[in-house]
Amino acid sequence: MVTTLQHSLCVRILSLVALYGSAHALAGSQQGLFLGNSTFESAALFRLLSDFKAFTATMEGRIVEANGSEVASWTGWKYALRDESVRIEMDMTRFKEGGKAASQENIEQAKRWHVDQSVVIADGKERVTYTLYPGRKVYTPHKLKQSEVVAWQDLNVGTERVGTETIEGQACVKNRVTVSDPAGMKTEFLVWSATALNNFPVKVQRQDGKETAILCFRDVQFKRLRANEFKPPRGYRMRTGAELSADIEAETEASGPRD
Repeated sequence: MVTTLQHSLCVRILSLVALYGSAHALAGSQQGLFLGNSTFESAALFRLLSDFKAFTATMEGRIVEANGSEVASWTGWKYALRDESVRIEMDMTRFKEGGKAASQENIEQAKRWHVDQSVVIADGKERVTYTLYPGRKVYTPHKLKQSEVVAWQDLNVGTERVGTETIEGQACVKNRVTVSDPAGMKTEFLVWSATALNNFPVKVQRQDGKETAILCFRDVQFKRLRANEFKPPRGYRMRTGAELSADIEAETEASGPRD
C-alpha cells in the first residue's frame, strides 16, 4: 500500500520538476516566468534573445534575496532556442532550494521513479509546453490560455550603456535595458553582451522587489537544432500530471515496502 509519506514525496518531486520548468528553466521563453508575477517578464527576456534565431548553451541561474541568501539555483542545464521555441534539459541533482541540494532520499526516489532527468519544451508557435521524462518515455502537455500569452514581437527595447566588464573571460558591454509594451507596462534588466559573440547576452539580471534573478549562458554556439528536438519524441506516451502521479503510486505499491 502507498503510504501518506510516499504519496507526499511523489507529489513533491513532480511539483519540483514542474517548478524548475515553469518558474525557472523556462525563463527566456514567452511561456516561462523570470522572477515576475506575469508572463510579461518572460516575454521581455525572450525579446532580448529574439535577435538570435537559433543557439545552444549551458545555462545556470540564481535567485537571491537582498541580504544575499540564496532562494534557488541551478547549474549545467542544456538550453536551446530555435525561432520561437525553447528546449531545456534539466537535472534534479543540479538544483538547489535555499542553498541546499535535494535530499539524497528525494534524489534516490526520483531515480527509482525515473523522473530525476526531464526536458521542458516551450513551443511558441503552438503555445504549448511539454515536460518530457526520458526515463519513463512519457510527456505531460500544457496548452496555454490566451491570457497567458504575451506578444513579445510588440515589445519595445531601450538600451543605456553602463560600462564594460569581463564575464568569465568574455569582454562584455554592460547595458541597462528597458522593455515595454504598447500599453505602458515595462520591466528593466541589466545585460552583459559579449562582443566576441555578436553581442550575445551571456548574463542577464533582473530585480523584483527584494529578490534578484540572474541567468548566465556558457558554451554558446550559434547552431540550429532540428525541429523534431522541440517536439515529444515518437514512442512517448502522453500523460497528465495526475495520471503520471497515479502511475508512480501504482508502481510503488506493486514493488512493496523498501528496507
